[in-house]
Amino acid sequence: MDLDPILVIVGGSDLLKDRAEEYAKKLKKWGKKIEYVEFEGQQHGFFTINPDSKPSQELMLVIRKFIEGNSV
Repeated sequence: MDLDPILVIVGGSDLLKDRAEEYAKKLKKWGKKIEYVEFEGQQHGFFTINPDSKPSQELMLVIRKFIEGNSV
């Protein structure tokens, strides 16, 4: 199954950050087109906790850019 491209987003203070990094590295090693974005100082689910925050707004721009850049 071809799943490229893949966007992995993680908060810099997320307890699962190490797993997300490892996942992204494995995907890249397997030759997948991967974009890894880390939001420094943010916790897991930061965009749902405070959707009006600057990092949440930046995240929406990252997602939009990713979708627009990878749509057929």
